[in-house]
Amino acid sequence: MTNQWESATHTVLRVRAHTRDARAAVVVDPALTSHPATSLVDSWLGTMGVLSTISAMPATVGLIDLTAVGEEVLRSDLVVAVGGGSTLDRVKLATVAAASERVLAHVELRSRTGLVMLPVDADRPTPLIAVPTTLGTGAESSAVAVLDEADRRRLVLGPALRPQAAVLDGRLSEGLLPVQVAEGVLEVLARLAGPYCSVEEAPFSTSDLLVEAAVRGCGALGEQICRPGRRPEPMDPQGSIADGSAILASHREELLRLGAASHSQHLRRLQSRWGAVLWPLANELAFVTGSRKMVATLTLWPGVWRSALAGDRRYGNPERIVRLWNVLREAIHVTLPVDPAAGIAALARRWGAHDRVSTTSSEATKWASRSVRAWGSGLPVLAGLSVPDLLDLLRSPAFEAVSGA
Repeated sequence: MTNQWESATHTVLRVRAHTRDARAAVVVDPALTSHPATSLVDSWLGTMGVLSTISAMPATVGLIDLTAVGEEVLRSDLVVAVGGGSTLDRVKLATVAAASERVLAHVELRSRTGLVMLPVDADRPTPLIAVPTTLGTGAESSAVAVLDEADRRRLVLGPALRPQAAVLDGRLSEGLLPVQVAEGVLEVLARLAGPYCSVEEAPFSTSDLLVEAAVRGCGALGEQICRPGRRPEPMDPQGSIADGSAILASHREELLRLGAASHSQHLRRLQSRWGAVLWPLANELAFVTGSRKMVATLTLWPGVWRSALAGDRRYGNPERIVRLWNVLREAIHVTLPVDPAAGIAALARRWGAHDRVSTTSSEATKWASRSVRAWGSGLPVLAGLSVPDLLDLLRSPAFEAVSGA
């Protein structure tokens, strides 16, 4: 295997050094049991002398179900998770919660907040290797996990959640639909932009320059992958890459690296830790409407920027939004609107991400109420924003004109 598998290989070698007959539990997305990515992982483990057992991660809600999975896989010497962000998150959380009744009780505790911080001594006793098959989430490298329950969605944070190793192989996302690729690129951009654009008055720092460099790279790669007339080719049944898509696979690999890097604390300002409003608003909208997370994100993103640019700094710093949008426009080298709100909507359409969420009046009210309860009303993430504020965001003519274009 190439260096995309290097950290994973080192992890397996460390396990083999202590356990001669090592066993690996390979947990995959239910749709990937026969996917080339799963076969590739199984074959790789075999060449490393590791006996593997493949099982599908149940698409269940609730921590108890996840913990049962965790207890099962922790009987192995190594855990390998294969799939998109939601599958990786579930395995990450399952393997940490199952290791400690105290951690499980902590996460189970009912409270209104949408954010759960793991105890500082939480741990994962068995190494986890994450193998992403989608683009954008960066779940393979992050210390966070999204927990979907029957009645809500929460964000769990803690260093213990970060996998011990990750495989960043562009071949494994070859079967994605064009819209999935576009949404993956835009997700990385949104994660980079949120904290950067929420910092209040402060001198530009090294972190800011790193974010701008990452945005340039992400924008250029997104244009190469998603521009009209250039669409990804599916992987053949043997998992090989046709000559015509080899460069595209390398671009996707670079995008995986940017997605992983976008979770780095080196790219975040301390002042902006709770400042980005788009992520919680989009996740609550996706949960209420049953839409994909990035469809919800792209529904709200232009309006959030439009509100900030109109002077409402609760949604972001307008000067920083303008600066970052100019960085992105210059990296893409195509004609896009100068206005950042109109521009990000136009860029999403150019790359093929056309879908938007349409809400009924009751859904809009439910979304706004849930968002404020879980992330505002004295909690820092949506500090200062009320239910009427969020309803105004959805109803504003300027927002509708941008997001519905």
